[in-house]
Amino acid sequence: KTLNLIFPKRGVLRNEERVNEIADFFGKENTFSISQNNVIRLEAKQHAPEKIKVDIPEATMHPHGNTPVIKRNNFEVRWNADQNNANGVVAYLWWNGDRTDLPASEQGKGEIFRKAIKLDDTGQGNIPKDFFDGIPTNAIVTIFFIRGNIDIEKTNNKSFKFYSVTQDKYNIVVSD
Repeated sequence: KTLNLIFPKRGVLRNEERVNEIADFFGKENTFSISQNNVIRLEAKQHAPEKIKVDIPEATMHPHGNTPVIKRNNFEVRWNADQNNANGVVAYLWWNGDRTDLPASEQGKGEIFRKAIKLDDTGQGNIPKDFFDGIPTNAIVTIFFIRGNIDIEKTNNKSFKFYSVTQDKYNIVVSD
């Protein structure tokens, strides 16, 4: 397949139709091109990884909401593996101080905490307990599970980056 998208000036996909236009490219080797005045100036091949879908089998639901609760000790995740993805899966944690045991007026007032870990793209993995160091019990964190590729192609002394990225996101309550 060949993808030759014409992006708006800001270079972003603006609506669901454009997102649907690229959905068939995930999980396949694709040819991407850049054209100017209907002339292809650069063409590159890249494996766009499978769209990642994560499952947290040991999660329970928080009694006062619909947020999954995980135990920081032996946090297991599963996902659809992509055998053609050599880059692995990144688990990226983001926390702003939100906790289930704080009133609404005190939520989101903490410093931003970020941390990431790379997992082999085998379809399952355990996130170690120390990944949650600095995160208190009852913290509401966001974890992004990201799979992607980047290639840099050069032509006429210019470099172009081709990205193929997919992610799944969970808001999770951390317990002990």
